[in-house]
Amino acid sequence: LSYLGQYAVKMGLYDEAKKTYTQVAHIQEQALEGYKALLQVEAQHGTNAEILETLKQMMADLPMRPEPKNDWAYLNLLLNTNVDEAWNTAQSLVQANPQILAYHTTLALGYLRKNDAAGAGRVYEGLQIDWSTAPPSAKLIYAVVLGANGKKDQAAALVHTLNRSQLRAEEWAL
Repeated sequence: LSYLGQYAVKMGLYDEAKKTYTQVAHIQEQALEGYKALLQVEAQHGTNAEILETLKQMMADLPMRPEPKNDWAYLNLLLNTNVDEAWNTAQSLVQANPQILAYHTTLALGYLRKNDAAGAGRVYEGLQIDWSTAPPSAKLIYAVVLGANGKKDQAAALVHTLNRSQLRAEEWAL
């Protein structure tokens, strides 16, 4: 099935690829692989609603995996939907995994959505982050936090290092 999904993508048959990867996701031993492939196709050829629905199903099927919870919360916060639930999810992920930058990024975005720039800034306190190797979305959210806290020059310098093609349109809109 994975091969068929890959072939469908190569042929530009994205709806068929989505169907195939959905089937892979329902095979317990291959669920994570199937969901990752499905999300990749949806990110390039689907809608935000499809991605959110897939992440919600992934959270139900793989409840011990924190990544889908973070991705679901991040996308909701990015789209400014389900803000309270997403913010609560982000808080719990940071509490359980304080060393993971992606979870801090989501929580900082949550604070921004709640119009609490100072709270967003506190999310990064005490973290040792090499921003030169951080993912583009994390850099962008941090730059927005810096700007919201009056550090416009630092924010502009960080944004200048970003490749726009590696970010979602919704991220640039921040």
